Amino acid sequence: RNPSRLALFSLRTRLDLCPLLVMCAAAPSTLAPEELLKKLEEKKAELARLKKLKADKDAADAAAAAAAAKPRPPGYIEPSAIPHWRTWVPAAGMIILGGESMGLDHGGTAVALACLLLTVFLGQQLINKLENTEWRRNLRALGEKRVDTDAAGDAAGAGAGGKTKGNPKKSKKIA
Repeated sequence: RNPSRLALFSLRTRLDLCPLLVMCAAAPSTLAPEELLKKLEEKKAELARLKKLKADKDAADAAAAAAAAKPRPPGYIEPSAIPHWRTWVPAAGMIILGGESMGLDHGGTAVALACLLLTVFLGQQLINKLENTEWRRNLRALGEKRVDTDAAGDAAGAGAGGKTKGNPKKSKKIA
């Protein structure tokens, strides 16, 4: 065996494995040094322009976040603080329809409706406050983590041809 042939073969194999090296070795730069420097300066200018654009975008994002964090005007009600209409419309209908049989006049019915709406509104605010507590956020994250691990286990069990544990009729979502 000729060692130079073996070395050439192994080099050729390595070069076949890395097409980028083949391209670089096969096509040396045909540009003059001045042209290369000119291209380098153009790339540096483009990089500086892109950095400036990124800085401007970051500043705009920070300004938008600051604008979103500004306090709401007085009297502003968060949309999540208003209960869904399916919560209070049936109860209001029952008060309106049953008010006459309970002996309420129009003023009494209006007071009963106002009390219902106030109670439902304040109850929704209490629910929102409790949902945003640290304990509830941790519980929600734990539930999502458990659902993810259960789904991964179910997929692994089903993929292996085995049956999965648990009641399939029960929801695995804990919220």
